[in-house]
Amino acid sequence: MISEIPESERDIINYFDNPKYVVKNGHIVEFSLSSKYITSLPDCIGKLTSLINLDLRRNNLTSLPKSIGNLTSLVTLSLFSNNLTSLPESIGNLTSLTILNLFNNNLTTLPESIGNLTSLRTLNLNRNILISLPESIGNLKALKTLNLYDNSLASLPESISKLISLGELDLDKNPIKTLSNLSIDLLKRGHFQSNNLTPKGQKLFSFHGSREIFKYYRKSPFELANQYLSDPKSLTDDEIERLIHETSGREQEMLENQLPPENPILCKIIKQNAIELQNGFKILL
Repeated sequence: MISEIPESERDIINYFDNPKYVVKNGHIVEFSLSSKYITSLPDCIGKLTSLINLDLRRNNLTSLPKSIGNLTSLVTLSLFSNNLTSLPESIGNLTSLTILNLFNNNLTTLPESIGNLTSLRTLNLNRNILISLPESIGNLKALKTLNLYDNSLASLPESISKLISLGELDLDKNPIKTLSNLSIDLLKRGHFQSNNLTPKGQKLFSFHGSREIFKYYRKSPFELANQYLSDPKSLTDDEIERLIHETSGREQEMLENQLPPENPILCKIIKQNAIELQNGFKILL
């Protein structure tokens, strides 16, 4: 009965048009506003502090209030099929969360606080427009499923290799240019699109096992750029090819600051990134 719950929680029920909810021990523990076409949430949503499941799928939300971080008992949060362009830092307060569904939104980045969700087991981010992942993603040691299908990721953070529990990694339909930060196990279990790798990377991907791929991608683009600055002749032909192909904004800026503009490798890198930008690829900055 609605009369059994606190007035602050009754106010939230009355704020929306016929929401679905479940009450247990005098508090709302499940709350659903799916397919209500709502465009925003009131700050008072943060008063549902006993909430375990929150279903906000299939709406027109573009952002979330900071108060969402007050829902620290939340275990499942469904936000798929909205128009979210960003997440508040307070999302990192939801440390009991095990399932976070964010697919089919307009997210380009994730807050660093996402790494605080150490109970998270499933993170669905497919069909967004993510161009990067924060290094804090590596803190999600309990994560078993990471779905990044159909985004704009050209590379992955170094910390991705720390996801020791990960059993499913879907990176298909991303313009991935390097697999350098993936462990052998993740290479075995992951789903990738290989047509944006170097020619040799594509060949290894098609005809060789994960151990050979791991060996080829042992060094990250950042390590290759540093090595080139220290001793250009120490790089193999494969490493030079990778350096030209995989260098992103960070490495390119470093090389531009320390090499003469007429350096042939730097010129090829600049040309490569200009072509990709012209063709509509998102360059990771």
